[in-house]
Amino acid sequence: INAEYMGTSILGNKSLEFISSRALQKKPFLAFLAPKGPHVQDGGGYAPYDGFLAAPAPWHLSETFTFGKAPRTPNWNYSAKDHHPLIATQAPMNATEALESDQLFSSRWATLLSVDDTVAAILNELETLGELNNTYVIYTSDNGYNLGQFRLPGCKLQVYDNDIRIPFVIRGPGISQNSSFSWVGTNVDVMPTVLALAGLPVPQDMDGKSLASLLLQDARAFQAPLPDTALIEYITLGDVPRLGHLIDGHGNTFRGLRKINGGGENWLYAEFFDDPEMEGQAPSFYEYYDLSADPYQMRNLYDTLPAGRRAELHSQTLWRFHCRGQVQCAV
Repeated sequence: INAEYMGTSILGNKSLEFISSRALQKKPFLAFLAPKGPHVQDGGGYAPYDGFLAAPAPWHLSETFTFGKAPRTPNWNYSAKDHHPLIATQAPMNATEALESDQLFSSRWATLLSVDDTVAAILNELETLGELNNTYVIYTSDNGYNLGQFRLPGCKLQVYDNDIRIPFVIRGPGISQNSSFSWVGTNVDVMPTVLALAGLPVPQDMDGKSLASLLLQDARAFQAPLPDTALIEYITLGDVPRLGHLIDGHGNTFRGLRKINGGGENWLYAEFFDDPEMEGQAPSFYEYYDLSADPYQMRNLYDTLPAGRRAELHSQTLWRFHCRGQVQCAV
């Protein structure tokens, strides 16, 4: 059996060894674990998983195709003619492509069983070592995914919520069980948050905000306006085909804002560029969605916005795109 099938479990075991060693020495530690699952299996030699399916561990093989179909959201296989050209020109997924997308969905879930095993093993080890209640554990991801949304059989390279929204779960000292907050956080905030939770200063040239005070339920201590807006940016990889569909390509470089707050704002604004450099280039396409009324982002409202609102959104996006560090990005 190729070890690549068991990559998640191998990394998990190595992490357990590291954590146990540091804890037994009574030394602080930071363990960052990035498992293979649920990514697809790259390269050859992993039949039947070559190229497009995720490869579960051998002991989970029997569960690979038991999860059924990918969710049929309203935007699944949907023709979005008012979206940017890569999306607007997508052909419908045929029955074969839909089946293969469902198989990808099932194989990805099967690899997550090994991720579940690893998380359980780490928490059990921390409890055995007497360090569970003295350790912050963060569970998150680097991106979302789509499985048929807007006719894309499987990718993560778009601006929409199914691509950019991710889980973020944390436990540790001072964090109340089952608590949550509705403010916006992103991956760029993770490192400042970890430093603050460890009682260390956040470097002034580091992007992102510490969310520690929000996690500890003391919004009054948050050292900036409460976060409700995230910058989204992506530079195209060029033409990327998958199951007969182009999931990335010309014009899919973008930057934009995702805003959610208690005042009723829940929207996405995006600018698309033909030139991946973006700097000094005028956008070639714009999108705007009111997610309170249109949670699946099926109706582009940009053309209905007043000129003043368009200019305001563009200005806000430019500022967030260019700001650097704790001082510039604090307001």
